[in-house]
Formats: sequence, C-alpha cells, structure tokens
Amino acid sequence: MIDVTIGTTSVVETVAVEGIDWSIAAGDYWVVGGPPGSGKSDLLATLAGLHRPLKGTLRFFGSDIAELGEDDFLAARLRIGLVFENGGRSFNHLTVAENAALPLRYHHHAQTVET
Repeated sequence: MIDVTIGTTSVVETVAVEGIDWSIAAGDYWVVGGPPGSGKSDLLATLAGLHRPLKGTLRFFGSDIAELGEDDFLAARLRIGLVFENGGRSFNHLTVAENAALPLRYHHHAQTVET
C-alpha cells in the first residue's frame, strides 16, 4: 500500500503538486490525467519515490520513505509498478548513463554509474 500526504512537491523550484491526500491499496489501478503542465508526471515520480515531497509524507507499505535506508527503499520500490504514456520515459534530472543504469541499480547489479 502507498499512503500519500503531500503538502508540496516541486521540481526546479516550481511547485508541481499541492495538497494531495491519497491511499493506494495493493492491487489498485489508477489513472492520472490532466492538461499538459498540470503536474501529472511530477506527482507520479513523487509517488514512485523518485522525488521527495518538500512537505508531507510518503509511505510505502507502512514505512515512511524518508526513514528507509537505501536497500529497504529499493526493496519497497521494486514492489511498485509505474507505466508512463507511450511506454517509457527517461527522467530529466538524471544523465543518460544514470537513466540507462536504473534497472541495474534496482536489481543491485550496478554499484556506481560511470558518467
């Protein structure tokens, strides 16, 4: 289960999402929609643990992600599925090498990324 109480999440000092209070139970399927620039991708990236909320909490399976060590965080993250429109997306805050290495990091096959 994912429990979210986001006061604010932002990317590059622009507030992307405010005032979210949402619980997602195991097995739930949700669709997030809205016009371009409304914060959909930022919300989903925050829900996936890729961005940290500036205010509020994000809990994966009962644990606050801010309190998890890297191994526990990655173990929880591997239990969450996220599908972007058009089948994929690179994360613009990561380099090309870091984007390519994400699956390896999630499965503990890469310790560092060479840039």
